[in-house]
Amino acid sequence: MRSPFVCPLLVTDDAAMQLFLEAVVIALSAIWANKLRTLLTVLGNIVAVTSIIAVVSLIQGLNASITNVIVSELGVDSFRVTRSGITRSEEDEERARSNPRVTMEDARAIERYTTQVKAVMAQAGGSARLAYRDRVIDSVDITAVTGAYVEFGTYKVDRGRLMTPLEVDRGRSLATS
Repeated sequence: MRSPFVCPLLVTDDAAMQLFLEAVVIALSAIWANKLRTLLTVLGNIVAVTSIIAVVSLIQGLNASITNVIVSELGVDSFRVTRSGITRSEEDEERARSNPRVTMEDARAIERYTTQVKAVMAQAGGSARLAYRDRVIDSVDITAVTGAYVEFGTYKVDRGRLMTPLEVDRGRSLATS
């Protein structure tokens, strides 16, 4: 016994093509009869797709910009060992002063006893008064680094060139700006 919900129509290829062409003609005549509605529908679709593309492009641009800042300024695969962390109050600052200083021996120990670390760079900084012949500059920020600084792409030079690791290892006095 056949189910009453199944339609036993047999459609030939010619009949199927005829049905398809008839559907196309009906759709085109409906579009032609409702020109304003068609125009507004197409315009709405264009505005919607354009706004979605604009928002996605804006988000991708912001992501690329933020990623570029993180990679160029901080380094994605580096971390710092410092004497004091982030201090939010005077109490935190007082406690940080009692922390032991991070020394070159600490840097060498990290380099010696770890297998996952590619490079270890020590960095120290301060402020000083510089004098050359008759010229004096007060409160100049000075940063000293070890030879592994070339592994960390965060140093930029305004004028001149960066020092080479060999110059650092030999203890040459160098200045860059």
